[in-house]
Amino acid sequence: MAKDEEILIHAVNAINLVASFKQRPEIEAEIARDTSFFIQECIRDFEKDRPNKNDKIALCLLSLRGIGNEASMQFIKNLQPIKEPLHYVGTEKIAIKAIKQRVQK
Repeated sequence: MAKDEEILIHAVNAINLVASFKQRPEIEAEIARDTSFFIQECIRDFEKDRPNKNDKIALCLLSLRGIGNEASMQFIKNLQPIKEPLHYVGTEKIAIKAIKQRVQK
């Protein structure tokens, strides 16, 4: 894995840990929007033929649970579904459901 790709993975993982769980801090709308866009760009980059790309895309999708918005849901719906490894099948639906629940509050 290239050094810059490793840094992206660490950044996305940190966003996931901070934003996607019950005790998350309040995140300003502008920061959430910009961070969501950053994660979408990471997904676009990881979609290229890379080793373990589905692992990376799944992490990105899960990180969107805590910061995603309507545009994020549409972005996820337009992605090719993850078909392997099996433990990531359905990650798109999990992310969309969590975003939808958070946005409706």
